[in-house]
Amino acid sequence: MLFFYLNNKLVFVFFTNTQNDFNYFDRIIKLDNNHIIEDISNKKTFRNPHFICQLFTHIYQ
Repeated sequence: MLFFYLNNKLVFVFFTNTQNDFNYFDRIIKLDNNHIIEDISNKKTFRNPHFICQLFTHIYQ
């Protein structure tokens, strides 16, 4: 599991790949004051070499 802060919001990234392949996200959950404000479960969204850019772009939208 990976977590970090963006715009004062806590973001959790859950991995299901046992090899910890950072190109594969299972679920991304954003929390704001302990409330889930977004739950991204589309695994295809972040499957490419530019996943970091896509991730940050998505979160900032």
